[in-house]
Order: sequence, then C-alpha cells, then structure tokens
Amino acid sequence: MDVLNRGCLYFVRLLGKIILLFCVFSYVYQIHYKIFPVTFPVVLGLFGILYDFFINKGIFKIKLCNFYIFCGFYLVIISLIISTVINGTHDYTFLQFGIVNLLNVYSFYTISILFKILYKDISFELVVKYYIASALLQLIISLVMFLDVDKMVYFTGLLKYTSLAETKLIEEMGARLIGFGTQFFQSGIIHGMILLLLVFYADKKSVCCMKKYSCALLFV
Repeated sequence: MDVLNRGCLYFVRLLGKIILLFCVFSYVYQIHYKIFPVTFPVVLGLFGILYDFFINKGIFKIKLCNFYIFCGFYLVIISLIISTVINGTHDYTFLQFGIVNLLNVYSFYTISILFKILYKDISFELVVKYYIASALLQLIISLVMFLDVDKMVYFTGLLKYTSLAETKLIEEMGARLIGFGTQFFQSGIIHGMILLLLVFYADKKSVCCMKKYSCALLFV
C-alpha cells in the first residue's frame, strides 16, 4: 500500500510539473491556442485576478512596491478609457494593449501559485530551470517542425495566427526554423534573454560544474 501511495504521489507531482511547464512555456512564448479566443497568458491572467481578489483577498495584502506597480497599470488603463471617450473614437487598440499587459502580470501570479503548490516556495533558480526547459522544448518542437512537414501542419494547426503572422509563416516555411507560436526573430530575442538568465543561474554555487557545461552545450 505504501508503494502504491508513493507511486500515486509521484504520478501526481509529475503531472503537476508537466502542467506547470506547459503554463510557463505558453507564458514565455505568448502562445495563442485555437481553443481560446485570447492568448493563453491572458487566460492565466484572468484566473490570477479571480484568485487574488476573491480567494486570496490579495487586494488588501499587496506589498507597497507592488502596489505602486499595479496602480500604474490601473492609471494607464483609466487614462486610456478617458482618452477614448473624449476623442469619440472606436479604436480600442491602445486600451486593449494596456489591459493585456495587466493580465500578463497576473498570469505569472497564477504560475507562482502552481510553483507554491508543487515546491512550497519559489526561488530564482527554480524559475530559471523552467525557463530553460521551456526554451529547450521550443527548440525541439522547432526542429521537429523543420524536419517533418506533417508535424509542422499538426503543430501549426493547434495555434491561431494573425494574418500577418500566417503570411510570414508561409514565407519562412522550409527556409528556416519556425518557432511554435513565435516568429524567428521573436524566438531569438526570447532565447537571448533566457541565455542571460542562464549566466546568472550557472554562476550559483549550488549548481555543479557538470550542470553548467550541460546547460551551455544544450544551448549551443
């Protein structure tokens, strides 16, 4: 019975880590799946807001430094609403941009809840590990899509593209690696930022030399 319980616990934790990696991956690359009307980080952000305000009552527990950040977001959104009303325009692009950015902040709040459920705490090294795992997963999917046309059709069929992104996808198909949900140069920027995080991660004393070289070789 103890072996069965340990096996079930291991399976649940493994499933939780897979879900967490999926959320981090979708957050980092701003994936827009077809089954959702908005990007997945926005969906996570909505869950984050609901959890913060209705379950955690976080509106009364926001630290002072975070309070100023959120006030800045809300003031920008309010100013955009006022500007839209005064100018009598029906173009809500900038208002949508402000709201999406606020939801992106709350989306990582949802991810942090998953971190605490699985690991009881959040550390810089732990977050960077998942960022690195997300980058490796992106590179593997990109390589598979580049080598196998059928796999590319399958993976791209899961996503919703804008008309511009779809045009770029057709132009670059077969000519260069195409990211899952991201364009070539956008993936380069994201991977560059993750490489910077990798430098700080590898510099930590708790990481052995073998892990340092392994991480470096995987990215090369």
